[in-house]
Amino acid sequence: CPTESHYGVGVARECFTESLSVDSAVVAMDHGVLPDLEPLLVTWTYHTEGKPISVYCDAIVEAEVERLKGIYDMPEVRAFPTLTPESLAEAKAELKNLTNQDDYWKPDVIMWKLKALKQEVERVGDKGVLLLDSDIVFCDDPSETFTDCDAVLSPFYWDDPFKKITDVYDGKRKCIVERDGFYNAGYFLTSSPSLVEFWIDLYREGVGGFYEQWCMGKIPQRYRTQVFSTLHNHGIWRASEPPSNIKSVHIHQITPRFTRDNDSIHRVAGL
Repeated sequence: CPTESHYGVGVARECFTESLSVDSAVVAMDHGVLPDLEPLLVTWTYHTEGKPISVYCDAIVEAEVERLKGIYDMPEVRAFPTLTPESLAEAKAELKNLTNQDDYWKPDVIMWKLKALKQEVERVGDKGVLLLDSDIVFCDDPSETFTDCDAVLSPFYWDDPFKKITDVYDGKRKCIVERDGFYNAGYFLTSSPSLVEFWIDLYREGVGGFYEQWCMGKIPQRYRTQVFSTLHNHGIWRASEPPSNIKSVHIHQITPRFTRDNDSIHRVAGL
């Protein structure tokens, strides 16, 4: 396992385990994206043969989890109703340095999501936890084992990372990676609470770009990371048809601005 001296003073490289696997999953969501819940839970449970998945949520989503468990055989699905007015107020109070970029995304909910990830990683011990956006649909088993790393990130695999866009948040022309970064925050594997805390710190301090996503590019500067292949987390940002052996797709069925040009992904997801 590499020591600190390999990387310079003040840089912490962790090595809790020799390998990191997709042992379980966690999603943090409110009832505004409730239609995402059933396809996520059903496809995860089917393709992983019942690996655990935790849903951090509000009371409405908790009730829907219990309803779905009465329909499908999903004993390893658990709901944790930690999203409350009090927890959101606590999250919002921490975001002093963040510039709100768009009314659609909720900065306090994002902070609560990251804290939910940390809670789950601490709860399960040294198991690998796959953080998922609610709008992930699985087409195959995502389980993999990675060696010598503390986290596995999911690159966008932009078709053209330097494509100029008119930013919907500030109206300026810029490269798409300047706004969104190289990694997607809706598909992330780790077993390290301190790494998640580092991510929280980056977001709390407003380290540039799109909310909690752009700053993920700082994680490999401090921790050992690997990346998921293009078979995972295929979204419209790749501007291509999902391959026939795709493992997971990011469907964006609730986000109005992302539903365009999304038909092929929805077909793969069976929607």
